[in-house]
Amino acid sequence: NRVAAEAPSTSFHELVPALLTCLQSPIQTRRKEALACLNVFIFPMPGSLVANMDRYLGGLSALASDESAEIRQLVCQGIVSLLSQRAEYIKPHFASIVTFMLTATSDSDPSVALEACDFWLTFASLDEDSYDDEMMGCVA
Repeated sequence: NRVAAEAPSTSFHELVPALLTCLQSPIQTRRKEALACLNVFIFPMPGSLVANMDRYLGGLSALASDESAEIRQLVCQGIVSLLSQRAEYIKPHFASIVTFMLTATSDSDPSVALEACDFWLTFASLDEDSYDDEMMGCVA
């Protein structure tokens, strides 16, 4: 995160779109590494990630059923990071995220299931300002 915070913002304007493109790569390692990098950028939230948030969320959605357990685990990590840091970005998609996390909680790979469980802990730990009645209705 230190590198992300100290990097010039112009670097992100080129890097984030390139990483988002890599999420569609047929090469599993490229998808995994691109998603890992993008997930690191959630905390500093550079403007280019904000500007491309729909693409990032679309990438998470597309990778949610990836054959690689490592990638599915990173999808869960990305969602949990967004929930804890910037829940407003996932609010419009919360119902489908809850459905995915319920499924991921029983993933055949224990690392994916454990990461999905972290979603529920994070949601339960949110400040009242971070969620609304509609989000609560999705988990009730």
